[in-house]
Amino acid sequence: LHSTIVMPYLTHYGTKEQQEKYLPPMTSGACIGSIGMTEPDAGSDLQGIRTNAKKDGTDWIINGSKIYITNGWLTDCCVVVAKTGDAKRAAHGVSLFLVDADTPGFHKGRKLQKLGLKGQDTAELFFEDVRVPASALLGRENGGFYQLMEQLPQERLLIAVHSIAICEAMFEETREWVKQRKAFGRRVADLQTVQHKLAELKTSIAVCRAFVDQS
Repeated sequence: LHSTIVMPYLTHYGTKEQQEKYLPPMTSGACIGSIGMTEPDAGSDLQGIRTNAKKDGTDWIINGSKIYITNGWLTDCCVVVAKTGDAKRAAHGVSLFLVDADTPGFHKGRKLQKLGLKGQDTAELFFEDVRVPASALLGRENGGFYQLMEQLPQERLLIAVHSIAICEAMFEETREWVKQRKAFGRRVADLQTVQHKLAELKTSIAVCRAFVDQS
């Protein structure tokens, strides 16, 4: 997520000053990035977010919360998705902000417990009157929703590649296991129902792999 999802937002929409400030430490690992999209009442529906940013002079004041944020516990800089306008269509009033973890009012909540992917933490984030300068705006004001729509397909493709690789590995593990495991006086692999099930799984995995390779 840090290098393949967060950093592209900076390379595509960041100003020269933002890129010079964040990309070198992100590349070296000195700065861990995250992106705050999901909220308790807004998951895949990004137009339904409630976190908002209001202008105060030249600054912005951010209030709201995020949940299920990958790298949220370790994050040094978060790309925060927030409402910034009162447009008739919610998609026209969303912007992105670069918020440093040490900014007053930025609080990290509990680290969430997960079944897998232990190498990346997942946490809650809270923003209470977080003041950021105008230079924290990433990309166009009220253009954040369209920036997200441009980048999310890459994220989804990465998830697809990761998922199919896991499926293939688990299938091979299962195939080796049923060859060794014995039940009812013979190998599990010799049971016709198991053979049919493995054939169905392999077919589904192969089809998925074909779709991913052609994406």
